[in-house]
Amino acid sequence: MLGIVAIAVDAGAVFLTSQKEQAAADFPIPTNLSEGRRLSHLGDAPNTTAILRTDRFFVPNIAAPVGRNSVSWPPWKKPDKPVREGEPPEKLLLTAIGFVRNDVLRPHPKGWSKTKSSIEILPEHQLRLEGLERFSHVIVVVYLDLAPGAPEQPETITLPSGNEYGVLATRSQLRPNHLGVSAVQLLDIEGKDVSVRGLDAIDGTPVLDIKPYLPEYDSIPDAQVPPS
Repeated sequence: MLGIVAIAVDAGAVFLTSQKEQAAADFPIPTNLSEGRRLSHLGDAPNTTAILRTDRFFVPNIAAPVGRNSVSWPPWKKPDKPVREGEPPEKLLLTAIGFVRNDVLRPHPKGWSKTKSSIEILPEHQLRLEGLERFSHVIVVVYLDLAPGAPEQPETITLPSGNEYGVLATRSQLRPNHLGVSAVQLLDIEGKDVSVRGLDAIDGTPVLDIKPYLPEYDSIPDAQVPPS
């Protein structure tokens, strides 16, 4: 049986205990829980359940298993030495976690706000959806798999207004890595199917990631946009 971890705050430190073993996190945190944003570190303690703290980053009352297939959120304490050794990779291999399912068969530039889609998550990733249903909106990262076959791969794009922008300064699909990122309304999660509204992706589009939309981090009210 999994042990239940109790979390208490004392002088800016988080202490965690379980029925089977005890572990303490020595990473200093704000004593005000409303400013905490991370799950406390449990190490590699097996047969333990960590309770996510009630704060503005995580939703309260969600239990996350900690062990071989679960890790704590990055701690506050900085590592004593650099984490990366050597140069970062230039080529990456990404694998889809699911696919978009809807009635849209051809891409189009506008008119996606009312489109309903179901993201069919692969079975091996279904448990990773736990708790996501508590959010009203999510960010979906997709691979625009038809874009690499486009006859042109421009470096700049001239908009209908006549203004020319580099492709990275636009929302064009013809990007170097053909990634699409959309903030959409989360309608429902049933099993491995995530229903959303407003996703600008056609049927069969590979999904690389889903993240909860957090207004504190993802909304910038005073952001400036140049004339199109």
